[in-house]
Amino acid sequence: MKILMLGNGFDLYHNLLTHYDDFMTIGEYLCQKYSVINYENLDKTNIYLELRDLAESNETIQNKLRTYEEEYKKTIINKSEYADYLEKLHTNCWFKHFLDVKNRDGWVALESQVSEVLKAFRENNINVLEPFLDALKEKQQYSDAVYRHIKMYLPSKLEGDEFIFDQYTQFVEMLKLYLKIFVNSVLPSISYIFRFCNDHFKNNDYILSFNYTSTYAKLYDSTAEIIHVHGKLDEELVLGVNSDESDAVANNDCRFIKYKKYYQRITKHTIDDLKDMIDQAKLTAELKVLSVVGHSLDVSDEDIITVLFDLFECIVIFFHNDGALDQYIKNLKLIFGAKELSKMTFSQKIIFQKLPPNEFSR
Repeated sequence: MKILMLGNGFDLYHNLLTHYDDFMTIGEYLCQKYSVINYENLDKTNIYLELRDLAESNETIQNKLRTYEEEYKKTIINKSEYADYLEKLHTNCWFKHFLDVKNRDGWVALESQVSEVLKAFRENNINVLEPFLDALKEKQQYSDAVYRHIKMYLPSKLEGDEFIFDQYTQFVEMLKLYLKIFVNSVLPSISYIFRFCNDHFKNNDYILSFNYTSTYAKLYDSTAEIIHVHGKLDEELVLGVNSDESDAVANNDCRFIKYKKYYQRITKHTIDDLKDMIDQAKLTAELKVLSVVGHSLDVSDEDIITVLFDLFECIVIFFHNDGALDQYIKNLKLIFGAKELSKMTFSQKIIFQKLPPNEFSR
């Protein structure tokens, strides 16, 4: 039984605009470009045209646009989705907060930043919460005088305020729109023009994807069943933080449970198919092999990682450079401990393998 487990690195391996920094950089650029949203100007624009000026000053965006330049030019942006996306860019307090945080090193950084905001609510840390307090001021129509008077007490009020979680839900919808517009919409054109020839991605029984995008389904001719552990773009998405000290110390404290991945996976039913796959794997007598491509194996997904690593006899972890290998070892050490990790690598339960350059042709 062979399972291929995918994370965002898989999309980045195909040079798509799915890095957290891509999402934030493009969002910041478009927020400035459309300071006053003119919906008429959104007619019949394409991805390449929208990002061309940004690419002139941003080498990363430029390189990604260049890979599929003709396909981006052919991909007309859905006007209503784009207008909705731009509207959320201008109004979402979570996005405004994330703009002020300079660390954009992967989606794990975003999860860490969400955790910091929730911690600030618990500790009444005014300095971290400025965008949220400003948003609440506008919603409640407080005068400046009243706002100054009650500002110091707002965080404790916000702990139970649905407005901030509604804003978080809106942020997730904004991410969904971004991926629909700048990634999923161009995949059909890419699959029509390019043929991807990576044998290590083929002949699997299941694809276990932690991505929201349809990259594997669109670019690879495979009969494998695809399970989207954190949802996909035509359904609900799981985006949140893992269990932390607030869960461990106070099990009766459920103020922020809606932000937790374990809660979202259950309520949004994104792990039902995963549980079925695990049940089937337990029954098979075949050698069970798990290949990991592009997933960080960070502690934020520790609950799922520990179950999968216990289930499979062989885990092949593909890394793209020495820095990635170093990070994998550190992440796995945090999850399993040094002795257990050493045992698994010595027995070859875990095998690290260099990921070859992506192979594709027109």
